[in-house]
Order: sequence, then C-alpha cells, then structure tokens
Amino acid sequence: NEFMAAVHARWPRALVQFEDFANPHAAQLLARFRRSRLPMFNDDIQSTGCVALAAVLAALRARQLQAAFGSRVDDEADGTSASSDSDAKDDDDAADAADAAARGDTEHRAQLSAVELEADDDHAWWADVGSEMRVALAQLPAERVVCVGAGSAGIGVCDAIARAVAASQRHAPRQAAADARADGRGNFWLTDERGLLGAGRAEQALLTGQRPYVREDMPDGLPLLEVVRRVKPTVLIGLAGVGGVFTREVLSEVAAHCVRPVIMPLSNPSSRAECSAQLAFEATNGRALFASGSPFPDVHFPGGATGRTSMCNNAYNFPGVGLAVTACRIAHVTDAMFAAAAVRIASLTPRRAAAHGRLFPPVSQLRAVSLQVAIAVARVALRQRLTRCPPPAAVSLRRHIARAMWHPTYAPLVPRS
Repeated sequence: NEFMAAVHARWPRALVQFEDFANPHAAQLLARFRRSRLPMFNDDIQSTGCVALAAVLAALRARQLQAAFGSRVDDEADGTSASSDSDAKDDDDAADAADAAARGDTEHRAQLSAVELEADDDHAWWADVGSEMRVALAQLPAERVVCVGAGSAGIGVCDAIARAVAASQRHAPRQAAADARADGRGNFWLTDERGLLGAGRAEQALLTGQRPYVREDMPDGLPLLEVVRRVKPTVLIGLAGVGGVFTREVLSEVAAHCVRPVIMPLSNPSSRAECSAQLAFEATNGRALFASGSPFPDVHFPGGATGRTSMCNNAYNFPGVGLAVTACRIAHVTDAMFAAAAVRIASLTPRRAAAHGRLFPPVSQLRAVSLQVAIAVARVALRQRLTRCPPPAAVSLRRHIARAMWHPTYAPLVPRS
C-alpha cells in the first residue's frame, strides 16, 4: 500500500507492472490493486496468460489455414511481416468504423447496471473479432488442455484460456453450449509436483486459484503420462520450470490422439524448458504446432520438411498494453483488454506462414505488433469507459496512438564534415 501510494504521489499517470511475485502473493496483490488509483497488471499472470491464449488461437488458425491451403502451401512463401487477417479491420475506413463503434458503445454502457456491465465485458473485445478468428474461437471449447505447472503463471494461463472458452460458448448457438461448463474450465487438467489436481487433494494443500481446476472425476496425484493417456490432450502446456518433463513417451502419446497437437514448453531459460523443439517435432513426426518460452531454431528433417518454431514471449503484448494505457490514459487494465490483445496477436502472422505452423510474427516486427495490440486494447477501454484521454473526434484511434509512440532517433554527437 505504501509503495503504490508513493508511486501515485510521484508519478500519478504511471502504469505499474508487477512481476516475479510468488503464489499466493501474486494473485492476492493483483486482486487488491487492479482497481486502485494507478493502472496496474501482473506480467506473470496476465501477460503470460495473454500470449499463451494467443498461441493456442494462432494454432487453431494454423490448422484451419493448412486445411484451406492444402497442397497450395508454398515453402518459399513463409512470410515474415506482421500482417493481419482480412477481417481484422486494418484499413483506414474499417478502423474508423471500429473506433466510432467503440465510442458509441461508451454511451450504451453508461446505461447498464453493475451486473449488466460484467456481462457486457465479452462484447468489449468480441465486437472487433474478425470472422477468421471467430472460427478459431468457436473451436476452442473442443480443445483438451493439460497444463504442467499449477503456480501463479499456470493458473493465469488456464484462466485466460478458460475465459475465452466461456466467451466463445456464450456466443455459440444455444444447443452447442448447452452441456458446457459455464466458467469454461471443463476441459482443463492441471498437474503440479504431486501430480494431477484431482479428487482427494486436501483443501489446505491447494494454492490460490487451484480449487476450480481440481478434477473430481479423476484421482489425485496421477503422473503426467497417465493423465495424457486418459485425457488425450490436444494442447500440452508447460510452466513447471523443470527441464525435460515432456518426455518422448509423453509427446508421442499426445501425438497418437491428435493430428496437429499444440506443444508449448513455456518455461525459461532453455535449460528449464519442458522439452526442446527437436524432441517435440521428432516425437510427433513433425506434426506439432510449437511455441516455447525460450528461443529454439527451426527443426529440419531429411527430405526438406521443416518444423517451424515460435517464441511465446510476453514482449508481444505488454509494450502494446503500456502504449494504449499511456496514449489514452486508461484507468484500469482489464481481462477483456488482454483477451483483445491475444486475439489480435493471433491474427498477425501472415496466412501462408501460419499454414506452415508459424504462430507468431518475428521479434523484429514487435514495433508493428505493439501498435496493433495498443489499438485493440484502446478500443476495449473505450467500450468500458475507462479512457481518461480518448482521442479527439476528428483524430482516428490509430493516429492518436501512433503519435504517442517513441521513435529512437538521435542527433549526431559529432558534427558531420
């Protein structure tokens, strides 16, 4: 409390980023300060959850694009620029229309009660989702997610994906969502150092945020391989910080039940990664969609096939979030903003690159990615009536935010002759 008060007194417009707080302190501090006078977020919980959700959505997009391109996918056309899908409203006319809609929604939200506002948060980010990403989101509830690591980062990742699942179910036809669990957590299985969070786990042994993920239909403490055999996951996420926990046997078992499994060893550095890219592609016969917390090179196979890697790094979202908060003076950073950022990031890899299995734009494109993320976040803030400095009516949101970006240009120290 004293620290946050002092920061507010000295820098009243600051954005505070919390990082490296252990569970349970991380979740408790986030809950305490997320609606304080200063905008804040927890990088380990919210940023990691955002990029992990982006990776899963990008993988679902990659599956559908591979099916769409089929044999027409050209190995030479592995694009590297941060472009977006055609439904992402990137051209100026569509962007202006989206900005106008976001501004209009602020008037709509002003008439809502607190309960209605909570229900309306889905709309704050869903409204800008293009048709291609809506297809990916519609597929999300069918995924089976096993997450190894149930600390603050693991819970944050699963919460972010579960919220997107729940939103997708709420936007699905009634019949499709009839049997779904309302909070979106029905298709998650989490393990920690004791094994599966399952029936019989003592309440005092549960950490903050773990209770909703306890599987009452499976015994507590099952080892990872047995969990994989029973669950047949389509998405395998690692946040345990234990190198090599995704063994060849575990990865092969995942691939035995999924044509294009999503493998995400997110722990870093590379010595603590749950598996290497080489092992992931070898154990899945080159079929994995791979994103990792540490950088790994692409894997090349005899005959010319390539397993493409992607780095799932928080740098894809928090600079854009910070830019939006700074440019529009956003009062609070909400989960809906991170959901919008995730969907935006997932749409930015060029289609042919995505069809090849590339899930994120190259790091060299982070500046362009940050602008895209900032626009998506700011539109949500406008809808949620959280902007203290919205762009003037005559200025597009894109231009308003672009003007706030820092450009690293320096005058020469020595006069040129």
